[in-house]
Amino acid sequence: MINKAVIAPLGMSPPVITAFVKAFGNIKDVVVLTTKDETVKQGFELVRIAMKTRYPKVRIHERELPFDDITTTEENFEFMGIAARIIKEQRDRYRAERVYLNVSGGRKNMGITLSVVGQLLGVNGVFHVITKNVKIVNTMLETLRK
Repeated sequence: MINKAVIAPLGMSPPVITAFVKAFGNIKDVVVLTTKDETVKQGFELVRIAMKTRYPKVRIHERELPFDDITTTEENFEFMGIAARIIKEQRDRYRAERVYLNVSGGRKNMGITLSVVGQLLGVNGVFHVITKNVKIVNTMLETLRK
């Protein structure tokens, strides 16, 4: 079996991460990029629990970015460096034969930046997941957050 990893920024729609794993199957490692924003952190907990319940053999881990949001050019450059190190780590340390980027979550600038870094480092695919019922799920999540 091919060792596959996915790297995904997280925003306000946690289900896009589990939907990716379900669609691709046989993912060994999921790296979730979070910010310091409390709502994003809560979303990561939801993803972590869902992944451990549905895909107990998949290793999931959080990489917290050192800011609440990426709002400046400097923060974006810092994000680029972090993303590049994570991609390299997946290949070198965890021996991922294929590295995918799921740019569905997080801010749009995160998805664009991650896509550019992925092209430069030769990832195996950049994907944007669309789920049929994301609006319903997000409405339910907002109710739970309150």
